[in-house]
Amino acid sequence: MNPYAHRTLSRTLLRAAALGLALTWAALAAPALAQGEAAEVGLQSRVYPLRSLRPLVAEVLVWEQCPKDAGDRCRVTHSGISEAGPYIGVVADVPTHARIARVLAQHDSVPTTRRFHILLLVADSNGTGMPEGLPPGAAKALEDLRGFLPYTRYGVVDFAWVQTADDAEAALTGPDGLPIEVGLSFENRLGDELYVDAFRLRAPSVPPRRGEGGEDRPGRSHPQQLLVTSFSMTVGETVVVGTSKLDGGGEALVTLVTAVP
Repeated sequence: MNPYAHRTLSRTLLRAAALGLALTWAALAAPALAQGEAAEVGLQSRVYPLRSLRPLVAEVLVWEQCPKDAGDRCRVTHSGISEAGPYIGVVADVPTHARIARVLAQHDSVPTTRRFHILLLVADSNGTGMPEGLPPGAAKALEDLRGFLPYTRYGVVDFAWVQTADDAEAALTGPDGLPIEVGLSFENRLGDELYVDAFRLRAPSVPPRRGEGGEDRPGRSHPQQLLVTSFSMTVGETVVVGTSKLDGGGEALVTLVTAVP
């Protein structure tokens, strides 16, 4: 045989063997590749715009809809607030997206209007006594806290009702007839859970004035920020928000807030 032809035949056989080996490896690898691709088959990425629901609350709702064994096949990819408003991005399969869309629509409705009762008490250590006629929730909340406060006598100064879906202000009358300003902003969470993210109690400055009977009425020389805080509560609950001193005197204002059912 021609040596050149023999070498050519050998190279041809080697190439054929290499090709056959490559095809064999490809055939063996194909099921693994197919399984890897199938892991993402049926998944969809969607962005849900939110109206009144906070992104963090929406995330909790989304995770609750994910199957327990879903792993990365059901996940929150991103959330936040854009120029168009709050949103949440989710990767999941079609049935899970259906559940997510349903629960978000259920909770992300028009903001619920809530009614709050704000009660202002004055407390001191000149005697003993509790005010009569307090609502049951307020009486219990104050009784539970009495042992932790250095006061022995409590009296009602004023109260106000506010109704709002997010933020409200009201005017109260403090000791000596001087005005007290109160502000409250909140968000609805899941079920009956509420989060008051800003509760403000302020004593504005008031010049001395003359009463209807000609007597001099005291004023307040400078404004005073009495209380700024945040807290969680449920509908029907009464919370003792805090205590604050007026002009450094011995009396203290005690503020209670009830989320009325």
